Amino acid sequence: IERMGKKSKRKGIKKAHRSSAYPILEISHSISDPLFAAAFHPSANIFATGTAKGYLRLMKYDANKLENAIVQQKEPVSSGAEEELPPWTSIGVYGEEVDLDDVINDDVQVCWKANQHKKSCRDIKFDYEGKHIYTAGHDGILKKTDVETGKAIGETSIEEGSSAITRILTVPNKNFLVVGDEGGDITCYDTKSMKKIYHIAKVHDDTVNCINSCIPKSDYKFVSVGSMTVANWDIRKEKVLHRSEQQDDELFSSCWADQETQKTLLGGMAGGIVTLWKPDLNEFEDQISRININKNESVQSVISAMDSASRFAYAGLSDGKAVKLDVENGQVIDFRNHSNDGTDDVDGLDLDYEYRLVTFGMDKLKIWTNKYDDPDSSEEENLDSDSDSEFNNTGSDEESENASASDNEEEVQKDKKRALETDKKTKSKNKKAKKNGNPSIRRFEGL
Repeated sequence: IERMGKKSKRKGIKKAHRSSAYPILEISHSISDPLFAAAFHPSANIFATGTAKGYLRLMKYDANKLENAIVQQKEPVSSGAEEELPPWTSIGVYGEEVDLDDVINDDVQVCWKANQHKKSCRDIKFDYEGKHIYTAGHDGILKKTDVETGKAIGETSIEEGSSAITRILTVPNKNFLVVGDEGGDITCYDTKSMKKIYHIAKVHDDTVNCINSCIPKSDYKFVSVGSMTVANWDIRKEKVLHRSEQQDDELFSSCWADQETQKTLLGGMAGGIVTLWKPDLNEFEDQISRININKNESVQSVISAMDSASRFAYAGLSDGKAVKLDVENGQVIDFRNHSNDGTDDVDGLDLDYEYRLVTFGMDKLKIWTNKYDDPDSSEEENLDSDSDSEFNNTGSDEESENASASDNEEEVQKDKKRALETDKKTKSKNKKAKKNGNPSIRRFEGL
């Protein structure tokens, strides 16, 4: 089975503070048909998954029932136990059948299933109205599927001789389906006619790993990462505007810390680093600073936490952990285990429309509760000084060395506590803004 952006496994994180968040739903996939892509609906508790055999499924879930089921099932755990998280709902997807034996009260439902591709489904995106799903297959087919019926209502094939598709992106204001491929090219299709309208060759030397829009600043400009570069390009002009210097390692993922201002782009690196890019300072010529997470793992995915202060983000690692980042202070706040044994990489991250974190790899998909309290910083577990983890180390290599020599543990703990308190407040603000229909709080980053 082909993989994108994969790094060999090595020894993982030894010590760090674990988040008190717990998953309310886990969906496991079989070895014979692993999960390759997933996307969440922009305004409902609905999501779509794509598998190695090309199956597309639409599922819906009742988040409140799942949350209540967790509370009812939760059993007291001794303080000395390693696992203090409650059990969660788990359903298995095995080829043709979906095992719902353990799911009661219609907490989770499979709405429909369609074999949309002859080979693996490599990426999935909803349009911004939530009416259509776009999928890219390793068979070279792009398909448009009706959310209500599961029927394909449009498709197109990539041109003969073109490289395999890796990533796709939809945008809210234009009928654009933006496509990146293994050869580093970018192509744009009209979502109504599914016909090719723009093309830029060799945006990157190799595979396009992630694409981000520059909306609301521009409907036509995008930023992508691929191979060892970041590129800013105008699809209408079919031109690369800026391209970064070659980095020391491959860039697997990217997202804007704040889609509205676009002051900071986060780049997930193969060497366990999240790089920070400031286009206003140097037009993507090079990274400005970095957050060293774990040199023994790769950062497979990154996504903004969508807090109103645009301060926090999540990074998915190749050892099965998802870490929460304080971008402003360059620190890791906590982590949660997507895979307890480290065998399932966090290849993708998303947020459902109520801002629950979603983690997924080839083996499973997890939806995490958004009803939890961050613990006081005094309860945090200090990092092992001998650990391979490089949490809380930020800046360039030279800056990091200088900073590490003068770090004050008390100040670090205070920063963490302030960050946790800020996150609580921003979550409350997000909920109020969402009820009021604030258009500035939208999820634009693609997986």
